Amino acid sequence: IVGSPTRVFKPTKAIMNFLNKIPLNGLKGVNVAAFDTRISTANVSSRLLNILVKLFGYAAKPIAYKLEKKGGSLIIPPEGFFVKDSKGPLKDRELERAVDWAKIIMKTL
Repeated sequence: IVGSPTRVFKPTKAIMNFLNKIPLNGLKGVNVAAFDTRISTANVSSRLLNILVKLFGYAAKPIAYKLEKKGGSLIIPPEGFFVKDSKGPLKDRELERAVDWAKIIMKTL
């Protein structure tokens, strides 16, 4: 399971460096999952931000894509969990959503 805060519509540089160091087919036969933390566009009064998020998205999908490119088998769709601010904490009920997401992963193993 790999996760990252969303920074400029993508994973952090440290996470991308980590993923890039995995050899091609290095995850062959490995079940993988990806998540991110993100700020809800509903909390930001910026029409431009809403457009940019629709165009570029969040960090979880690029992480999942990279994990699959390295040979991993994605066992659950990428997920995003909302934070109150760029440094956290998680918004109300997000921890429970994360626990539910993890339980689904555990059932597939």
